[in-house]
Amino acid sequence: MIDFTRIKTDRNSVLSHIKNTNVIDLFHSKRITDTDFISENRKGKYYNFDVKITKNFSYLGGSFHQLFNMYAEDEKHNYNDFSYCDFQETLDQFCNDLSVNKFNAKPTFLEFGLNIETSINPQDLIDYFVLMYDYKAPNRDTKFDGDYLEFERTDYNIKIYNKSKPFKIRDKYILRVELKIKRSRYLEKHFEIFNLSDIDRLRFKMLFKDLLNKFNDLLIVDSLFLVNPDCSTDFEVFKNGINPNHWKGYFKTKTYKRKDRFKKKFENILLEYNMVKTKAEIKNSLMNKFAQLMNCNVQDLQINNYKAVA
Repeated sequence: MIDFTRIKTDRNSVLSHIKNTNVIDLFHSKRITDTDFISENRKGKYYNFDVKITKNFSYLGGSFHQLFNMYAEDEKHNYNDFSYCDFQETLDQFCNDLSVNKFNAKPTFLEFGLNIETSINPQDLIDYFVLMYDYKAPNRDTKFDGDYLEFERTDYNIKIYNKSKPFKIRDKYILRVELKIKRSRYLEKHFEIFNLSDIDRLRFKMLFKDLLNKFNDLLIVDSLFLVNPDCSTDFEVFKNGINPNHWKGYFKTKTYKRKDRFKKKFENILLEYNMVKTKAEIKNSLMNKFAQLMNCNVQDLQINNYKAVA
């Protein structure tokens, strides 16, 4: 569930602990400013986490999901399940190894999502059937091997991944639906997450509720064609409804009431022609997967057989 996270925390406790234990190697990076003042930052790597220590703070960034797999299996991936208990155990070990005080460690960036199996190829979903979020087109990013769609907002993004592709999984289809929170103000305002100790069961439920609400605003259709429409009006409404440029024009030129009437008409056609079966399947899988990953006891799980990074 919780994946990539950036954390801002105390400088001195982390730095002194690293020096005393040699848990990781730190390297100096010097920069000469316009006033000839030399500032020194220290950088290092803890498993997959980047560690940066500046004059005033420590900054830590990496995937807790990947870290869990590196602890448990010495493998760097995040396509498997990562439960609430897995996260808490991983967080405890992470904080212990780097002397991070949970109550004094502020998350400034956080990804929350779920990997689910689907009956349809995720690549087809991404290429053809996931069309819009809040009736606005996505930003597509192909920097990575696994294709995904990303819908950008000021404080958060919604991401839909083909998780099977980058890890060459051929025996099943894996789709990831993710909420990427880019601002600490969003974490604080909507979830009351001010430090790492706040990320408890209640916050997981709140995060999932927000993810599901945003998933509901995705336009996902079963087909790009309306088969045997009852009338030409239905065909026209459907054709315009799946076109982001049509919505762009509505937002600019139409009144709110006219846009709202068209939206209701379009959504009724989706239901009437049974065009949202795939979306219902994905939503049901998300809900079942979340229930499964929350059904655990932290004390019953323990990470064994890992070694600290020297």
